[in-house]
Amino acid sequence: MMRSLAYPAIAHGSSNLAIPSPQGKRPLTGQFSSHPMPKISASISQLIKHFQIPLSPQQANLRLRRAGILMPMYRPSLTRFDRLIRMYVVTRKGLDFGENRRSPVHPIQTTPHFYYHSFLELAELCDFPSPYKESLEKFKAESLEEIAHV
Repeated sequence: MMRSLAYPAIAHGSSNLAIPSPQGKRPLTGQFSSHPMPKISASISQLIKHFQIPLSPQQANLRLRRAGILMPMYRPSLTRFDRLIRMYVVTRKGLDFGENRRSPVHPIQTTPHFYYHSFLELAELCDFPSPYKESLEKFKAESLEEIAHV
């Protein structure tokens, strides 16, 4: 039996250590509830589609890596023992915006999931293009022209 280890991607120059989702951090609870409120999360591709952001998941992952939210790590392959498989994990900085979910594919692989309630803040932090930005700028320009004509 081979021992499974995850190797950090030192070649990419990431200094943030990846840690699993926080066990001690509990979300705020309701006034009458003793259970923590659930945080609804989804993968980056689902969130991009939901918020209609004109980016591919690969481009979004690259921007998240540049911002220090994601970090690539490598794990051994299950079928080819001479090969390493790249996976992404949420860094300590990124735990405010998401969590590492255990993947059913491999015992040590995690999949980054991001929270719906903080995704727009994350998109602004990582400078994701907004589909509404151009229409909003056009609206502002039109309203300035109307004010100038009055």
